[in-house]
Order: sequence, then structure tokens, then C-alpha cells
Amino acid sequence: MSRLDSVVGLITGRPKTVVAVFLVMVAVVGTGAANIEESPEMELFSEDPPEVQAQEYVQEEFTPYEGNTTELVVMVRNESGNVLTRDSLLESLRYQQSLRNNETVNATLLDGSAAFGVENLVAAMAIQREQEPTEGPLTRDALPPLSEQIAQLESMSKAEVRAVITALLDPGDSSALSNAALSLLPQDYEPGSPDAHGRITVVTYQTEGLVTSVPELSETVREGQLTADELAEDTTRDEYRLSGYGLSLVEEQASISDSLSLVGPLALLFVLGTLALAYRDMLDIALGLVGILLVLVWTFGIMGWLGIDFSIMMIAAPILLIGLSIDYSIHVVMRYRENRAGNGVAEVDAGTSVREAMRETLVGLGPALVLVTVTAMLGFLSTRVSGVPTLVDFGVVTAAGIVGAVLVFGAFVPACKVELEEWLVARGHERQHRAVGTTGAMGTALRRLARVSYRRPVAILAVVLVVSSLGAAGATQLDTSFSTEDYIAEDAPDWTQELPGSLAPGEYDLRETRDILYSSFQSPDQQVHIVTEGEITAATLNRLDAAEQDAATRGVTVDGPTGEPAVAGPVSAMHTAAASNEQFNRTLSEADTDGDGVPDRNLDGLLDSFYEAAPDRADELLHRTADGYEGAQVTVTVDGTADPSAVADEMREIGDVAEGGDNTVTGDAITNELVQRQLATTTAEGLAVTLLTVLVVLVVTFRYARSAASLGALTLAPVLFGLTWILGAMYLIDLPFSFATALIGSIAVGLGVDYAIHMSERFGHEIDEHGDPERALEASVVGTGGALLGSAATTAGGFGVLAFAILPVLQQFGLLIAMTLVAAFIASVIALPSLLVLWSRWAGYQ
Repeated sequence: MSRLDSVVGLITGRPKTVVAVFLVMVAVVGTGAANIEESPEMELFSEDPPEVQAQEYVQEEFTPYEGNTTELVVMVRNESGNVLTRDSLLESLRYQQSLRNNETVNATLLDGSAAFGVENLVAAMAIQREQEPTEGPLTRDALPPLSEQIAQLESMSKAEVRAVITALLDPGDSSALSNAALSLLPQDYEPGSPDAHGRITVVTYQTEGLVTSVPELSETVREGQLTADELAEDTTRDEYRLSGYGLSLVEEQASISDSLSLVGPLALLFVLGTLALAYRDMLDIALGLVGILLVLVWTFGIMGWLGIDFSIMMIAAPILLIGLSIDYSIHVVMRYRENRAGNGVAEVDAGTSVREAMRETLVGLGPALVLVTVTAMLGFLSTRVSGVPTLVDFGVVTAAGIVGAVLVFGAFVPACKVELEEWLVARGHERQHRAVGTTGAMGTALRRLARVSYRRPVAILAVVLVVSSLGAAGATQLDTSFSTEDYIAEDAPDWTQELPGSLAPGEYDLRETRDILYSSFQSPDQQVHIVTEGEITAATLNRLDAAEQDAATRGVTVDGPTGEPAVAGPVSAMHTAAASNEQFNRTLSEADTDGDGVPDRNLDGLLDSFYEAAPDRADELLHRTADGYEGAQVTVTVDGTADPSAVADEMREIGDVAEGGDNTVTGDAITNELVQRQLATTTAEGLAVTLLTVLVVLVVTFRYARSAASLGALTLAPVLFGLTWILGAMYLIDLPFSFATALIGSIAVGLGVDYAIHMSERFGHEIDEHGDPERALEASVVGTGGALLGSAATTAGGFGVLAFAILPVLQQFGLLIAMTLVAAFIASVIALPSLLVLWSRWAGYQ
């Protein structure tokens, strides 16, 4: 007796023992689920590249408090009014006071002047005008207390406030105070005007450590930003919109929960409906649902024991496993029905006993299930070559779930079915159901398809090759995209608001807020940094000055309200400070011996004077230590709506202008472009590894099992056809490679080869048994094809409901999987049968 016969004999001979052992095993493994933690973090790099390291360097050395801060941008807008009036500015100051008075917010705010907006600068200038001139320039850390600012504006008339605003925003004033105010106004603001429809205020929170991404934000700071957003609802004059890491994190987590609450019931209803149509039997439906539940418990248990957190990407794993579980379930149940009652194709004695029918099912289907499991696992484990930790974790979790699926539906469910069916038979309930697709209009259609495939294989393959060629051509035109917008929730459709409270999603406005912010203002989080490390010399300043000049000419560089490009570097900042400080102007002139505008001597003394003249600006652009000056940067505010690739290309060219030192170009746009490149590499490498390993497994398996290695190679062909169709469809609907679609190779091969293996295995089994290719093809297309149809319809529809998710990344993933399943089914019942006919003729079958 073969090893397979021994395992099958145990399952059908001692079903109660199998069920009991399996339940205990799943219970033990499932306890690991308690260790799972929810995390919004997606690890993009196994090792931080230089650009990411440089971004951390900027955060640590060119921001206050060694970078242990994060910013919340408060955008104040009034499309039909003016946000520079006395009342508007006072409302903002009182809003800032409410932040200080709130314990939750105040506990996380930066000490001193946490908020910095036009309202603060207007009040500070008004106070300064009434007092004796202060020593040194007015800086952010030296602003008057907030209570004094409020009292000052309350004591002034509207005309007096307007006069101060006019003076502050005088286009002829090049002071640091005026430049700071202008940077907080919209790009379309007319310099010198006392009217504006929008402005921003930057609120700084102190953090426990370095924060360069959303997941690194602590719970307390997150709550502080969320409370600030709630307090903004109390403002009545203007519209307040807030943007910050904390709010992004809150919306992200809420969108995950809302997506699952919305999509989960829809997916469940669809799966139940399609299973009911496919099975038409409550027992089989119940066993299928129990099996799916056990697979999920197994998967989450393994995930917990491995210490893998549940992130956005992991939402797709249980949905994918539900689809695979349904596929396994339908194949087992339909093959059992064929063996139990006959299907009108193969010669099976009606009335075969329950145990014998299940034994024949597992012996005939077992090799295909094992082979499908191995190849699907290889497809998802190929993500390890990507080097992207999040994708690697996704592949590992999915592979573990696939193992659970084959154990549940290859052992547990058959054992349960044997036990329950025999119990019913013993009580006079003889149950014999036809397999789906073997009767009625569907059975007739599949038989006709089998006959056409047998008689016109060359013609069918010619059409397939033409379509595949067009798909491959479209694949070469696909773009790669990584945008944080994909992970920001969209407003749910209006009809969802009619759902019960527990199902109705919340409101999401962060995407709209960021669109307005990035298109209208110089947002602090849309800066690119050209960083140089090491001693600052005359050559360093010359390089950075050249970078400044070049950056000003770039199309992705944002223009400020004065029409000047939003570019800042040490050289231009020193000239700006010199324009309003005579003493520093003399120092700067003396340091420039050749008159080219770039200082070239006594640099340490000059930079010390720069810190005295404009401490805020100097601290943003220079890295000063006890040993001297060890770094500098040029900041370029870029168009937040531009493609990261375009931004990265232009900014790297600017970095090349500053070559000759240890220079690095960094920023969110740069790291996003790095992710784009990594995704493209991941897709290509993952696909190559997957195809190669699956090909080897198929060839070896078919050679060992059927002495037909060529049949194994042939089985991979429809997978390639389906892959080209998917890539071509992505091109037609303008769906780029993204974090959601980077797994296209693994998914298309992992799922596509599943369908192809079932068809080839069935054909091989039938032709070995009867030696008649035509009869074997009809049995395969009708019997297995019907099961594939039920599986594809159920799982594609289940994934299709992800279109109702409020996260674009989930919408893209659901659409991709649904398309992949449809393509896999078509390739397996149209392209593969024609290939099998030609193979049987080549192999000498008549």
C-alpha cells in the first residue's frame, strides 16, 4: 500500500480520531493569536538606504530638541472671507490657548512657543512696536507669552491690526519675520495685501524619540493631535483643517476597522450565496464554513507564534485564504459527489459507499491538492527575494495558511463528512448530489467546450497567443507607483450612511485636507533636503549655493507668495539676514573676498554671527556642535501632488550639481521613489523565482508520478497566458504596480497554477485509467471544470467586494485578485485543454 493510501485509509477508516486530533492541534496552534498586535507600520526596507539615513540625520540635527518633535499643520480657510482680520487672528490665538488649557494636548506640546502662525507674528510685532527695541532678533522661541498676544490683539482696533499686517507682509521687507509670515500663506497670496483666504499654523509636539514615519508616533502624542482636531470643531468663523502623523494614524486604524466591518458581511453574504448555489446542501455549506474558520484560526495562531504584527497588508491574507479554502472545499466535495453518485462522464457505479467514495476522492485528488499546496506556497514564499519585510511577512503568513487549508480540507473536512454521511445513511437518509457543472445548461456548455478543444486545438491556441502577445505588450508600458494616498481612506459612498450604526463607516477628510494643503501651501512635510556632512568650507558653500540656484529653476519646486522659488540654503539665508542687519551685513561682506556672493574666509566667525543674527534660520540650515560646524543643508519645497519619480529625478540632478562632497538628497518624495524602484524589482525578481521553482516542482512531480515531465512543463503554460492577460488588463484600466499589486507574480502563479494542476492531474488520471484522450478531456473539462467554475465564481466575487473598501490599496488588491481568478479559470478551461490534446497526440495516445 502506498504512503498516500495509508494516509487516506486513516482518514476514512478512523474519522473520529482524525477529527479529535485535528481539533486539539488547531486549538493549540490557535492560542498564538493572542500574541498578535495591530500595527499600521509597513517596513519598506530591510536595511535603511543612505537616503533614509540622511532623512534621520536631518530630523536629528536640523530641528529643535534633537529631532524629538513632530508637527501638526492647522490650515485655516475662508473661501468667501479674509483670514487676516482681527477677529480671525484672535480666534486662532484662542484656539491655541484652548490647546494649552487642555491637559491631554498640553502634556505633549513643545515647551514654550509650540504654535507658530501668522497670528503669533502679528501679535508679536504689535507688542514689539509698543516696547523698547529688544536685544537681537525676534525668534520663534522668544515670542511673547500667548496670553500677552491675545491681550494685545484684543486691545487693538481692526484698523490697527490691519496696519500691523500690512507692515509685516510688506513685499519690500526682507526680514526673517516677514519671510516667516509669507511662508505660512497660500501660494497665490498677493504680497503686501492685508487679505488672504487661507493661512497655516504649525503646532509642534514633543516626542519620546525620533519620529520619521507615522507608526513611530506614541499613543500620547496621537491622542494629543486627535484632541486638537476635536477642539478645532469649536471654531465658528473660519474652516479649520488639520494634518499630522497622529491624525493619519487614527484615520488609518479607523479605516481598517471600517473596511472590515463593511466588506466582511458583504463577503460573507456573497460566499454563502454562491456556496448555496454550488452545493445546494446545508451539510456541505456548514462543513465548508467550519473549515474556513479553522483555517483562519490556524493562520492567526501561526502569525502570533512567529511574532508577525497585523498591518494593512495583512488584511488581504485572510481574504486570500478564504478564497483558497473555498477552492479546496469545492474540489473535494464535487469529486466526492462524482464518485458517490456518478456524473454522467466517467463510468462509476451509482451507490458507492460513503467511505469508498471518499477514499477514491482523496486518492484521485490528493496528489493535486498536495501539488497545489506546494506550488502556491512557493509562489508566496518567493516574496523573500524582495527584501521588503512587510511583503516577506505577508508571504510567510499566507504560506502557513495554505498548509492549514490543505490539512483542514484534505483531512478534517473529509473525516467529518464520512462520519456525518454514514450517520445519516444509517438513519435512512441516502444522499447523492450531482457535482456542479455536470448537468443542465452548464454541463452542456462544458461538454461542447471540451469537444471544440479536442477538434480545434490549434485554432484556439492561435487566438490565445495573439491575446497573450497583446497583453505582454501592454505589460511593458506599466508604471510603478508608490503613494501614501493609497493608504488614506476615501469617503465612503453615500448609501453606506444608511447602514446600521455598527456597519456605517465614519467620515474621512484627511485626503481632501492634504490635497488642499499640498496644492495651496508650502507644507513642511513636502520638503526635499540636499544634505552635506563634514566640515563646512568655502567649497561646501559654493556647492550648496550652486544647488540653490539650480533648484530655483526646477519645475517641481514650489513658488512662494512673493513669486520666488521656495528654496533655502545657508548662502541665501545669510544674505536675507544681512539685508535687515547692518552689523551682519558688514561681517558677510568682509568674508566674501572675491565678490561672488559666497563667503570664502573666516567662515567659523561668519557662521557664529549668522546664528546671532538669525538663530531660527541658522538652526534649520546648519549643524553646529561644540567642535564647530559639521553639516549643512539646502531645503526645497516641492509640489506635493507631483509624481515621486519626477521629483526624485529632478532633485537628484540638483544633488549632482553639488557633487564633490558627502551629499545626499532625501525627503519623503525621495524615499517614496525608492519604494517604487524596489517594487518594480520585487515584481520582476519574485516572478522569475516563482516561475522557475514552480516549473521545477511540476516537472519533477509529473515525472515521478506519471513519467511525464513534459506534462508538468505544459501545466505552467496557461499560467503564463493568464499572467499576460492580467498585466494587459492592468495597462488598460491604468492600474500601476504598487504596494498592493507588487505581488501580482506570486498571486497569478500561486492561484493560476492551482487551477491548471487540477485540470492536468485530472486529465492524466483519466487517460491513465481509460487511455482515451477525448473521453479524458471531457471528464476533466466537465468534472474538474465545473468545480473550477464554482471556485472561481465564489472567490472572485468574494474578493470583488473589496471594491467597497474605503482604502484604495484594498480596492486595488481586490480588483487584482478577482481579475486573476477569472483569467486563471479561462486559461484552464480553454487554453489548457487544447494544449493537453496536442500533448496526448505527441505522446502517442489515440
